Amino acid sequence: MSTPAPPPPPPGEEPPPAPQARAGRAHPFLLYNLARLTVFAIVLGVCYLLGFRGLPLLLVSLLVSGAISFVVLRRLADSAGASFVGAWRRMNTRIDERSRSEDDQDPS
Repeated sequence: MSTPAPPPPPPGEEPPPAPQARAGRAHPFLLYNLARLTVFAIVLGVCYLLGFRGLPLLLVSLLVSGAISFVVLRRLADSAGASFVGAWRRMNTRIDERSRSEDDQDPS
């Protein structure tokens, strides 16, 4: 069974842009967060084996994994940040375009 084609846009309007395919690539923000969680889990396990328990275990694990992530995951963090900024810019561009088109249509 095939999916039906979307209806054509009303006269005078452009069709929406086709969604961009991400062939086999995950979102950089998701990858960065999964990497941070993985580093935290590894450090938590090592600290547990070293005898830390309770609140000290969590605090030491957070501090150490944060320092490791800051150094090791810098490139991935930059990529996630650039992706986030790009998404905001695209959203702001769409808002500006729609605002301009509404202003152009205003009869007053």
